[in-house]
Amino acid sequence: MKPSYLNIFGALSVALLLTACASTQKYDQMLNGWVGKPESTLLKTWGAPSARKINADGSQVITFTQVQTLTVPSEFYLYNPYPLEGDVSVYAPFDGDYAFTPYAQNLGISQEYICQTSFYIQNNVVTGWKWKGNNCLAN
Repeated sequence: MKPSYLNIFGALSVALLLTACASTQKYDQMLNGWVGKPESTLLKTWGAPSARKINADGSQVITFTQVQTLTVPSEFYLYNPYPLEGDVSVYAPFDGDYAFTPYAQNLGISQEYICQTSFYIQNNVVTGWKWKGNNCLAN
C-alpha cells in the first residue's frame, strides 16, 4: 500500500475505534433519563437549543443539532500547473509564479456526521424525545 492509503486507513480506523463503544441504544437510554426532568436542567446541560417551537397549548419542542465534518485529505497535489518553456520550469518553485494546489476536495474522503435531538416539553418538564441522524451515539 502507498503511504496515502495507510494514512486514510489509519484515520478511519481511529474513527471506528472511537465509535465502537458508542451506540444508538445507549443514546436512547441516556435520553430516557431526561424524561421527567425540568426544562431548566436540560438547558443547563445541553446549552442553547438550535430551534424551539411553541405550540398553541403551551407545550414546546426544543431541538439541538450537532453537525461535524470529517475530512481525510489526499496526499496528491498539483505542482506548477502552468506550462513553462525550457529549463525555466525547473526553477518555477522558487519564483513568484509558483503554484501549489491541493486537490483534497477531489481526491480526499469527506464525511458529515449529524445528530438532531428534540425534546417535548409540557409544563416545563421533559415528557418525550426524538432523534434523527447518523451520529446520535452515547458511550
